[in-house]
Amino acid sequence: MKEVKKIVVALALIIAATSFVNAQSKIAHIDVTQLLSQMPEMKAAEAELQKLQETYRADIESSMT
Repeated sequence: MKEVKKIVVALALIIAATSFVNAQSKIAHIDVTQLLSQMPEMKAAEAELQKLQETYRADIESSMT
């Protein structure tokens, strides 16, 4: 009987601990596209890439003629 009590108490503690751990996890979903579009760094990077694209386009066009 003592062994059964120990097993029941152990199972109760394990179940309680599991539910407590699961209650602590929080998950969020974000729209990464919207987040990046609002960052000033992203706008600066896009401008820099646009300049680089134009430079490469001019180089390719000049090498083809």
